[in-house]
Amino acid sequence: MIEKLFIDTDIILDIVLKREPFFPDSQKVLSLIERNYFSGFTSSMIIANCYIKDFEDGVQYFVALNNNINNFITRNISDYKDLDINVLIPKDFLNLERIKIIIESKS
Repeated sequence: MIEKLFIDTDIILDIVLKREPFFPDSQKVLSLIERNYFSGFTSSMIIANCYIKDFEDGVQYFVALNNNINNFITRNISDYKDLDINVLIPKDFLNLERIKIIIESKS
């Protein structure tokens, strides 16, 4: 079964706005989803990120949790402390040995 990733709003914004130095790693994570190495998910509540921060974080967490997604990719790890899910920045996710093995096996 293909591994699921929840992509936080800041990762999407990194790509859309080409925010450095985050753009390359965020783009690589989405590229892996596009190439079917992983399944990517997000929430339609992305727009709330600009206005109701805590609400948006909570909604995104519960969307991931309710869909049995074990990896939450974000740059704001401090917003997601003490959760029952792996919360990683793109660079740390890409550097996990098991992720490198998945990528190599599909290359």
